[in-house]
Amino acid sequence: MAKSKLRFGIIGAGTPNQHIGGKDPYHGVGEYHASAIVEFAELAAIASRSESSARALANKFGVKDIYTDYRRLLDRKDIDAVTVGTPSGTHGDIAIEAAQAGKHILVEKPIEVTMEKAERVIRECEKQKVKLSVAFHHRFGIVKDIKEAVDRGEIGKLIIGNAFCKRYRTKEYFQSSDWRGTWALDGGGAFINQGIHVIDSFQWIMGDVASLFGYYGTLGHPYIEAEDVGVVSLKFKSGAFGIIESTTCCYPDLSDRIELHGEKGSLIAEGYPMQIKLRESIDSKERMRGGSLKEQQPMYKGMHHPIVKDLIEAIEEDREPKVNGWEGLKSLRIITAIYESSRNKREIHFE
Repeated sequence: MAKSKLRFGIIGAGTPNQHIGGKDPYHGVGEYHASAIVEFAELAAIASRSESSARALANKFGVKDIYTDYRRLLDRKDIDAVTVGTPSGTHGDIAIEAAQAGKHILVEKPIEVTMEKAERVIRECEKQKVKLSVAFHHRFGIVKDIKEAVDRGEIGKLIIGNAFCKRYRTKEYFQSSDWRGTWALDGGGAFINQGIHVIDSFQWIMGDVASLFGYYGTLGHPYIEAEDVGVVSLKFKSGAFGIIESTTCCYPDLSDRIELHGEKGSLIAEGYPMQIKLRESIDSKERMRGGSLKEQQPMYKGMHHPIVKDLIEAIEEDREPKVNGWEGLKSLRIITAIYESSRNKREIHFE
């Protein structure tokens, strides 16, 4: 696509992070946003509580204007849209102010840390007639192909599915920012931070949840408030069953895995980026790698590129983003229900 004339601002520059399972350091989510924005539109300004972080990111992408108060960025009439990549528990207030300033919004996952706050963001965006997109970029690429294959009936009616987010995070990772692993600003731990992407993909493919029963605990990182391990069993409205596991205690980092088992066969995808590893089909009577799906196709290119591109097209075409606020709310509803179930030791039923 030709570059859009839309002008973006970034709220939340992020900081260099060298403590994710031995992976190469990156500048945080702000760098993902910036690299996607400059591909498709203009990046006009960056706001961050840390002037040094804002300056480092601005220098990397040739941006002149930086702010330590995001409200100054929102006051600019020449900025059409913003990305919000601050700690999760601050998303709501910033997004509401952005909507009231007439800015379209790409908010990082989750929208907020409670259903009430997240719904307030969605309704304010609707009131102000601005687009709201939630950064579930896993819904593009291979996950989209998997969902389409399931919807076409390639493995038949779903019977059971499993979703795993088995990650490793060091003590230094949690201590590098004062919000990580806290209930107030992170909203929880392994489910809402690391696991939320695979949970969103899983429920998008499997369909609406009827009920769930979950457990969580803090078993490997006693210095954090929230959970570093959790499991949940689910019943889907389709009649299928499911299991979700999420943890930051698995060494080495084992990434994500989704298993889908239907009447005709199975689809298994894993990795980061996710790849289809195996497909069995009763109809074909033979083992296939990838089948009609694109074998080893990345689920995204350039991390946030497809979600930023979609938001730009939604603004210019005056349509809803593919992952709008109500879609982005679904995984948060599941995760907050898991926490409620574990705390109260009971099954949670969905409407």
